[in-house]
Amino acid sequence: MGTTSQPALLKQISLFVLLFAAIWFTITINGFEETLQLEIHVVESDVKMGQTTDLQVFVVTDKGVGYDQATVIGSLFQDDQSVDILFHHIEGGLYEGEARFDMVDVWKGEVEAKSFFDRVTTEIEIEVE
Repeated sequence: MGTTSQPALLKQISLFVLLFAAIWFTITINGFEETLQLEIHVVESDVKMGQTTDLQVFVVTDKGVGYDQATVIGSLFQDDQSVDILFHHIEGGLYEGEARFDMVDVWKGEVEAKSFFDRVTTEIEIEVE
């Protein structure tokens, strides 16, 4: 081989490696999308007006395994008031977020869990005493 053909050969090898990596990544991502579905389960808790309360939810896969790589947020509404909650992961699919409610009544809203592969929401009702 001459010195002029070596750069061309290196370019071909680099393109082959890049193409292989792209195909492998696509197959891997598609495999996860088919097998991973998230579910949200709300943990019941006593909520008192004017007190900061820890609200908890479980995020699990459709196989019942806790999922710890989700971004979990919640929004609750009552009349013209709203409460937004950012949940953080505790362990084994359990997420916890703090909220304070300034009105006695039933607050309604939803909790959303997002991952790279799925996004799921569930309705939530909290009775504030």
